[in-house]
Amino acid sequence: MALVAESIGDAHPDLIQAVSGGHMTLWWVANGVLLLVVAPIVVFLLNMLLIPVIRIRRATEEILDGGVYLMNQVDPVPGLLAITDETVAAVAQGAIRYAGSAAQLLPPKEPTSPSHGAHSNAEAVGTEV
Repeated sequence: MALVAESIGDAHPDLIQAVSGGHMTLWWVANGVLLLVVAPIVVFLLNMLLIPVIRIRRATEEILDGGVYLMNQVDPVPGLLAITDETVAAVAQGAIRYAGSAAQLLPPKEPTSPSHGAHSNAEAVGTEV
């Protein structure tokens, strides 16, 4: 090992002087500044970035929960539409029977003479064209 260190020292005498001299002190001062000044600033900026990210994540989870809830509420709709179709068909049959019975009970409708209102004028204009 000593032989390797001597060969490095012989090849690069400035390196040995820099390590043993004042350059190493500047290196440690720069490391101290990095740890005491730059690292807290980086942590602060990352914290400022993470706070909105966490809020966005919570909001997206709430949106997803709401979407799943709505999807579960919509699942029975096809069955309910089938029931509605059956009910409409039953009501239509009843309405047809009621209208037929009501038509038999009511007196026949008398023909009315055409009135001279706006509707009859529109029909007259329409027949001339």
